[in-house]
Amino acid sequence: MTKIDYSKLERLELDKENIDDYLGYFNLIKQGMTNPDFMMDLSKDYLIKMIDKGTHIYVYIYKGFVISSGMLLPCDRNAIKLSGLDIDYHEVVEYGPQFVHPDYRGNHLQYFMIDDLRYVAKSLGFKYAIGVINEKNEYSNNNAKKWGFLIKKIKIDGKMENVYFNDLAYQEKRI
Repeated sequence: MTKIDYSKLERLELDKENIDDYLGYFNLIKQGMTNPDFMMDLSKDYLIKMIDKGTHIYVYIYKGFVISSGMLLPCDRNAIKLSGLDIDYHEVVEYGPQFVHPDYRGNHLQYFMIDDLRYVAKSLGFKYAIGVINEKNEYSNNNAKKWGFLIKKIKIDGKMENVYFNDLAYQEKRI
């Protein structure tokens, strides 16, 4: 593991012009994962549609190198319905796929990203956040417990998923 200095970590938002670079990096990381099936497949067309619909894709750069990435997606009615929450889906953001470069695992980057994305989501006007994580993904589920609480297990595409919920009004100390 390569230790990082969080004060030198930069967050940048991706746009349509640099999606090819992002996809190359995403697929490289996915291939190196112990369980690549935990991560969805992404295509350029899919990412462009996501951006057009209001998705924000962020990369975290350390010493000129992308070491992690996270997304904020507008929530849809079905996600709220499946979760059983009684809230307006317009007020909810969903945490999308996240990844951390293997050389930087162990730095709590996923937790750092979730915490950082909570502040971004709140500044964008959202009141709540949800995250859906494969129940077998122990690492991500453990990180999710730090920012929210498990509200339900649901089945998506035949797989069991854990749904975590967070009220963005609750602000905890950032790393």
